[in-house]
Amino acid sequence: MTDWGDFNDTQDEQEREFDTRSIYIDTKLDELHDKLDQNIRTHGRVGEYHPSQLYDMCPIEQYFFRKDPLPQLENLGLPTRRVMAAGSNAHDYFQQYELGQAGLLYGVWECPACDWKTDDFEPMPKKCEKCDCPWIRFKETRIHVEEYNIVGHYDGLLKVDGDFYTLEMKSKTKDRFGKIVKPDRREIFQASIYDKYNIADTKGIVFGYICRERYYFKTVFVDRDEKAVAQAIERIELIEESLEKDTVPLNINPTCRRCAKCDSQRAKACPYNKECWSIV
Repeated sequence: MTDWGDFNDTQDEQEREFDTRSIYIDTKLDELHDKLDQNIRTHGRVGEYHPSQLYDMCPIEQYFFRKDPLPQLENLGLPTRRVMAAGSNAHDYFQQYELGQAGLLYGVWECPACDWKTDDFEPMPKKCEKCDCPWIRFKETRIHVEEYNIVGHYDGLLKVDGDFYTLEMKSKTKDRFGKIVKPDRREIFQASIYDKYNIADTKGIVFGYICRERYYFKTVFVDRDEKAVAQAIERIELIEESLEKDTVPLNINPTCRRCAKCDSQRAKACPYNKECWSIV
């Protein structure tokens, strides 16, 4: 029988550090993530506005980006990539195996084995109607507001006692999960845009919070924030009017503190800081 009292975690970890096989694996993973960090991004397609960007979007940065869309490196880093992957996996699990199978989640469902998919806002089918495949997957619902060129995807609709609610799922660490009482301002801002412009008649927004480590789940219901939607449209209109007049816009976004100082970390990271702050 093993004497767990003599078990030495520190010693085992030290031995692993000198195992050349473990060093080889760690090196290969580091090389992979260094390569992934060289991926280029350009804020999505030029001229599109994503709900997640609009909360603290800098009109000045967007103005220069539209005139000269410089490519930017992702530079996410290994820890951030793993956190994002864990959050994505948690979303998939609750959409597929809990909310979907409980008949609560409505949206588009697709078959991974063929090209069959349901219409908008359907409950989860038991199998593919074309090839009988039982492994049906949820497809996040796309919105495109042509008037303002707002483009994004949201997590579907929950049907509760006959009423539909726009679902916004968020994964949190166990410490943050336990402290959640209501969504923060950024979360409500983003979800209000989805709720305003999806094609369903909804009664409000439901946030589905997931504990990333233990997969606990809880929901919080809120009303749509019409003021947030109006602020998002105001920012878009400011940028578009400034481009039309070829005049640098004022930064009307009160939530943006990135440019409080020209030597702040976020200001220095902006590819347009030279134009904005005349930084050489």
